[in-house]
Amino acid sequence: MGLKTITSDLSFDELIEDTFSALFGMAKRKGVVIAIYEFQQISNIKDVKIDAILRKYMQKEANISYIFLGSKRNILNSLFAYKSPLYSMATPMSLGALKKKDIYEYAKGHLNVSEENIKYIFDISAGETKLIQTILHRLYLEKFENIDEKIINQILDGILISKNDQYKTLFEIFSTNQKKAFKLLGKHGKDLFSQAILHQENISRSSMQSSLKQLFAKEYIDKENGAYFIQDRIFELWVKKYL
Repeated sequence: MGLKTITSDLSFDELIEDTFSALFGMAKRKGVVIAIYEFQQISNIKDVKIDAILRKYMQKEANISYIFLGSKRNILNSLFAYKSPLYSMATPMSLGALKKKDIYEYAKGHLNVSEENIKYIFDISAGETKLIQTILHRLYLEKFENIDEKIINQILDGILISKNDQYKTLFEIFSTNQKKAFKLLGKHGKDLFSQAILHQENISRSSMQSSLKQLFAKEYIDKENGAYFIQDRIFELWVKKYL
């Protein structure tokens, strides 16, 4: 069953009302699931309180379930935090990495790849699904008869080269201390604050902490269990290789 809303000559409020009226009508006949991808993007909308509008409709009794998906955990969590319109309206759930065995079972149906190869791809990707899929897809396109670590590394190098201009441009917008902090984070991970590591880029502990907070606020890095990390694994590998 599909839903098509006529948007011409409708204000935003009328469009939302029209859409939910149709959804409520559908829900009377069968269960409805609404999944919103990258939901944290609503935080960029300043002139309309989307979360407050959603709460109004979610509070109405209807046979509708809602799924809010997002890759920016800190922003997504803030949308459901205490005193936010959507507070207590959802149950948080983190999606972990795919299992190596499951990746292998799928990949072997399309590639001449061993379970050891899949483990290697998983490890260099740090379990990031996007990079795993990109490597496997490129291996599939190249139609290699025998896949080994050397070929996987060649594929990864090609991915990094294809991203080089994009990442160089992004890196250049960072301040001097942000560049230093980002570089050290990519190369050393959690072990950032030893004097020896700070000395490598001639940055003080306080400047490192301040720069990491700024990068986190701008969503260039993420934080888990008190430790910062570069959430884009390809970007992290680019830092290790080129900086």
